[in-house]
Amino acid sequence: MHFSRSEIKTSQNTSKAVANNSGSAGRSMPAVPVLQQKPAQKTEGEQQENQAETEGQPLQLKEDSFAGEGVVQREVVNKKNDGTELGAVAEEFFNHVNELAQNAYKFAVNAPGLGPYAGLDGYTELWKEKWDMHLAGLPVPLMAATFGYVVESLVSNVLGPFRPTPPGGYTIYYQVVVGGTRPDLVLRKSDTGEDVAWIDLTAAESGGHIFDKDNWDKKVPRYAEVVYPSLSPGTLMLMRANRDNVSAGLTQEEFEEQKKQVEEAYALKKAQWMEMGKNYQYGVLKNQIPAAPMLLEIRPDLKQNFIKDRLQQDFGVEEINIGLIPSILSAMGVLSGPWGFGLGTSSSRAAGEVWLTEHDPAPPTIPENETGIVEENIN
Repeated sequence: MHFSRSEIKTSQNTSKAVANNSGSAGRSMPAVPVLQQKPAQKTEGEQQENQAETEGQPLQLKEDSFAGEGVVQREVVNKKNDGTELGAVAEEFFNHVNELAQNAYKFAVNAPGLGPYAGLDGYTELWKEKWDMHLAGLPVPLMAATFGYVVESLVSNVLGPFRPTPPGGYTIYYQVVVGGTRPDLVLRKSDTGEDVAWIDLTAAESGGHIFDKDNWDKKVPRYAEVVYPSLSPGTLMLMRANRDNVSAGLTQEEFEEQKKQVEEAYALKKAQWMEMGKNYQYGVLKNQIPAAPMLLEIRPDLKQNFIKDRLQQDFGVEEINIGLIPSILSAMGVLSGPWGFGLGTSSSRAAGEVWLTEHDPAPPTIPENETGIVEENIN
């Protein structure tokens, strides 16, 4: 018994494959009575957990392999299984979906505009809208959460390019409501309808939230949480470099090497931005503001306009949208509050990093001085 690898096809071919209800490797795919419901909207707390683009660190991915599938990401966690024959089927199901989830993540990173799948469902459409905003340098709320929904849609939508293929005699159901919970994927025996295993797809930053579900232990004998990497600033930088791609044409090894190089470049840039930010701290510049301290307390706009003018001058740009200033300051490690941007001000470090990437000086070099000591040039 083997689960076939799902391949990326065009939207037209994917639709035909579903319409014809045929699987790969000559195996007939059982009719899937899919409940075409959107994935359950996560709580605000879960969405905030997923906002890795503002505070996250690049995730080091682990590699392993299993028979017949080459190098894959082994990210099946928080698993419950047994040693029965159905347990073996469930184990293969977990590994199969895991490989597809990692490939869906790689596709979304390498082709962030999603190519022909941008209109797959409401979640991919929302991501495309937010992605375009991000490229325009605008603050984007809950971007990491939206990215996560895209990865999950690519796997758990019946028209998705990474949807899993069941073995003969089994059926995969999507987004099935069971009491107060909704597993992303449910594997059932086709003849009896018995639940064999459930899967929850989750971003790594939110790993473990399967235990917040409505008592899965008592509802199904086998389940697993399949996690994919959360969105990080380094990954966002790689995605911006891939903005014109419409397909993922890299091997896993090439993808990992490219991601490593971009994350190293991001780390250097971030260190440079943090050093630059020391020059924009309110305590450093406050005495240069041409206004009395008491006036500044009641006129925050004076402080806002001062730092705006200073940034425009230093970076050689004619105009910076005032609403983007808190994001630029955040990307340089500078608190925007002392500069008059109070509570409720929209700020996104990722948006600030996009702006800095397009306007900052060249990446720092590491020259060697006359004493032989290596020092970083951030000027």
